[in-house]
Amino acid sequence: MGDVIDGRFEILDILGQGGFSKVYRVRDEVEGEDQGKSVNRSPEHDESPFADPEEESKGLQQRIETLIDRGESKVLEFKATGRKNLHTGERDQKIEFAVLKSLAGFANGYGGTLLVGVNDDGSIRGVEDDLPHLHKSDLDGWALWLTDAVSTALGAATAAELNLSLLRDRRENRGCHRHRTRDDPGICKRRKGQRS
Repeated sequence: MGDVIDGRFEILDILGQGGFSKVYRVRDEVEGEDQGKSVNRSPEHDESPFADPEEESKGLQQRIETLIDRGESKVLEFKATGRKNLHTGERDQKIEFAVLKSLAGFANGYGGTLLVGVNDDGSIRGVEDDLPHLHKSDLDGWALWLTDAVSTALGAATAAELNLSLLRDRRENRGCHRHRTRDDPGICKRRKGQRS
């Protein structure tokens, strides 16, 4: 506490928070009084209260680059694709199952981050290779495929814990999946007839 927002409001205490903002008890240095203030907008409330996608994308890109620089670990895994076998050029259920096994491991262990569209050496390829193998061949379709696959293989509770971020930029699209640990284990189930 004690930080000053907009050169005007000194934060005294947090009163509450929601999905889009926090409400602080602040001292208004201009008016000289204590009050509750939602800080997702300026005092004039003339800008959008919603996040700026361009700014969020820049922050996500920086976080992903930092993760890639750290390299793979027990809480960070890279996958070149989510569906396509790079050797055959075809959709491969083994590739899909490897993604799901990584997410199950994160759910059952320390939590973790899976970066899809990143080679093991840290070079970025994006997820475009997967797009032709989807019903809806765009990033939204890719996100839908992954969420559905996680829900089917690991259960709806695990899918609900999935924090999926897609980085869209001029060069490539990357999928980033962060997963927290769960109290109950996530078990990766194959679909009927699916082989590992």
